[in-house]
Amino acid sequence: MLAGKRIMYGVLNWGLGHASRSVQLIRQLEELKAEVVIASDGDALHFLKREFPNNTFIELPELKIHYASVFGLQWSIISQIPRLMQALKAEKLALDEYLQSNTVDLIISDNRYGLYHDSIPSVLLSHQLNLQLKVAKRKADSYMRKLISNFHEVWVPDENEALLSAELSKLRKLDIEKTYIGSLSHLSSLKKDEFQSNTIAKYLAILSGPEPLRSLLEKKLVEMANRQKVPLYIIRGSREKAIEYEKNEYVDFADQMSTFEIIEAAQNHLGLICRSGYSSIMDLCWMGIPALMIPTPGQTEQEHLASHHMSAGHFYTKKEKQLDLKRDIEHAFSGDYKPPALKIDLKKQKEILIERIESLMS
Repeated sequence: MLAGKRIMYGVLNWGLGHASRSVQLIRQLEELKAEVVIASDGDALHFLKREFPNNTFIELPELKIHYASVFGLQWSIISQIPRLMQALKAEKLALDEYLQSNTVDLIISDNRYGLYHDSIPSVLLSHQLNLQLKVAKRKADSYMRKLISNFHEVWVPDENEALLSAELSKLRKLDIEKTYIGSLSHLSSLKKDEFQSNTIAKYLAILSGPEPLRSLLEKKLVEMANRQKVPLYIIRGSREKAIEYEKNEYVDFADQMSTFEIIEAAQNHLGLICRSGYSSIMDLCWMGIPALMIPTPGQTEQEHLASHHMSAGHFYTKKEKQLDLKRDIEHAFSGDYKPPALKIDLKKQKEILIERIESLMS
């Protein structure tokens, strides 16, 4: 259906969540015979190059947002809005330069708001339309509608009833088509019975996200694991220079793992610890395993998701400043919390993609 068509697929580099969930959709597009050109930067670009070694890649300008934990993530981002605007312009410029010598039939942008074109069908892929801000909420909604209106459609990676994204995907009064395309997980192409069963007597912590907040959580987990004698294996999720710790018997590390290694580790360790990012939630629901979730401080999207899924009895969550590792893993893996069963119907999702793409390109 898409033979001979070139799709540019842009991915936000904010932790690895946007990159990991894009794997499923890129594979779907390639099964439809499309040529997919992938555009990103940093750790996300590195991850996608490993997943798709034969694709063409474009390195987009780095966002370069800094996070001052003293003032909170929300205020830190608000203070850097001029820098964000410059980043969007730089993305748009990079796209325009590519188009000077290359043709593109469709653009799909996972939360890169500068990656669109008036004369090329452009799709925004996002679950985060309704920002959960504690300040300037009305202005933020108006600004989001303006950014979204640059695209021709928005695709939400969730089920029709917003099963996992809760209020995040429910921004009203949009001027463009919004379609729930079903959940996305880079694990969905794997079969759960492919993995070896070999119980490892450690808890697994998968860390990613913006610095310095990622490193601050890493330090806290290492300190608590040593003090409380909790066996822990940490996947750092970063290619930055590792923090050096004194060698001890309770904590081991890996920088990054392949998709296969992550799911095998998640199923074989005593329990999983991670941020309450949306892509992590989709992965956990697909695997059907509980987790101790720790939302990134000040990141209102993760705080909203943590509150929603704990209230629903899906996952046990705890704010980072209130974390007691030994106590909280007992609660998280007591059997009281169970993620919703998520069966990703790839056939149905492909039918939705075909319908929407045909409509856009007609």
